[in-house]
This record gives sequence, structure tokens and C-alpha cells, in this order.
Amino acid sequence: MTSTPSVHDVAIRANVSASTVSRAFTRPELVSEKTRNRVLQAASELNFSVSRSSMALKSGQSFRIALLLSTPVTTWFGGNIFEGLDMVFHPAGYDISIYPINNVKSRADFFDVLPARRNADAVIVPSFNVDSREVARLKTMNVPIAGINTVSNENMSVWAAIDDAHGLRLIVRHLVSLRHRRITYVCRDPQSLLTLSAAQRIRGIQGGLRAGPYQSTTFWLFRTEDDSLQSTFNALINMQPMPTAICCQEDGIAIPLMCRLREF
Repeated sequence: MTSTPSVHDVAIRANVSASTVSRAFTRPELVSEKTRNRVLQAASELNFSVSRSSMALKSGQSFRIALLLSTPVTTWFGGNIFEGLDMVFHPAGYDISIYPINNVKSRADFFDVLPARRNADAVIVPSFNVDSREVARLKTMNVPIAGINTVSNENMSVWAAIDDAHGLRLIVRHLVSLRHRRITYVCRDPQSLLTLSAAQRIRGIQGGLRAGPYQSTTFWLFRTEDDSLQSTFNALINMQPMPTAICCQEDGIAIPLMCRLREF
């Protein structure tokens, strides 16, 4: 019966010490690239693998990234966020854990539990706000928080975002240039007290219509709670007069409506 290879077996094969083998896996920055490659080659030849739990104990890292999503990962936005992060983190040896955040309570629960468990090396928050009191404890534990298109960069260790309001102003300009004068904006009716970056789009489109030559344009704001969008579709086709252009907050609204309207 073949025994399972050990750290000492890898060390003998690579002609290094056992502590060097350990550092090559847990603290690679302390080992030269040439030595680490020799250790990895020896480990591969022996079919040796390092336990993730033992690496976590030695390094103090969980090798896990917490991704907080307020929308399902199956949506275009959630899916692309996960895919982009996974392309970077997976080759580096990190797993991504998704935490659904539907309201202020679930957000607060996450930030209450995470510091005690210490089961994530970083937290990534796309599109919604975080409370400074909730993240203060994480900062004392040196757990970075990254914001992707969040409402502001407050409380964030690193932040990247687009200007939602400016984007909608450009859309207004384009629609008016096409001679649309009756524009309806369809958005989700917020079900929680989470402040989402999408709220800035409403301000952008309203601000765009108040500016310059667009003041004569009629604008309707339509909030929907209907996931199937059937009631939204019925309301839109029964508007008098009907809108000449429909602008949607997100693809999850735009695509189903577009398919229904093409059949109309």
C-alpha cells in the first residue's frame, strides 16, 4: 500500500528543508522563484497537496473572498461581477463565497457574524451602501472592503464606479435627439432600506430633462414590484398618450419588456 507523501518527502526530492517547503506554499513571497518552482515540481511528481485548512492555520488566511450581492448571481450584473472576480482570485488560490444581501437586516447580520468567524480575507460590495459602524470592526482586523459601483467610496479600502447619473443624462440627450418627447423610465420599487447606486440613475434622467432644450419633454416615472413585469407591460400599453421611448433601470427589466413589446 502506497503511503501518502509528506512535506519531508517533498523536501528530500527538491533538496531543500521542510520549512522551505512549508514557506513555498504558505508564504511564497519569502522564497525565491527558482526554489519555489523546484518545490512545486517535486510536489507534482509526488502527487503531494497541501491541506487548505492547514495553510489557513499557518498563514492566518482563509483563502476566501466574501462577495455580497443584492441581486441573484444569475443576473447579467451579478454574473459578470462573479466571473471577473473569479478570473483573478481563482488562479491566486482564493475561493469566492456569495452572501445574498436583501435588506438592511441581512447586511447587518453579515457584518456582525464575519468578525467572529474570521472566515474571509476580504469583502467585496457591489452597488449598495454600507454602514460605517458595521465595517469599523473589520478594519481593526485588517479585512479590506472593496466597493464596486457603490453609492460612495466612504468606508471602502478600494473603490471603482461609473457615473450613473451622467450616463442617464447622455441617454436623455440621445433620446431627445431622436425627437422623442414622451419618455417613460421603468425602475424597481425598492423593497428595503438599502441605498443602491441605481437610485442615482433616476436623478440623472430627471436632471437631464430639466436642462437646456429638453424641458418640454414629458417624463413618466414608473416603479414596478412585479417580477414577471406583466402588470408593468399592461400599464405601459394602456398609457394615454403612449410613450415614444421607454428607458429601463436594468437589463432584468429591459429584456423581458422588450420581448413583450415586440409581440404587441
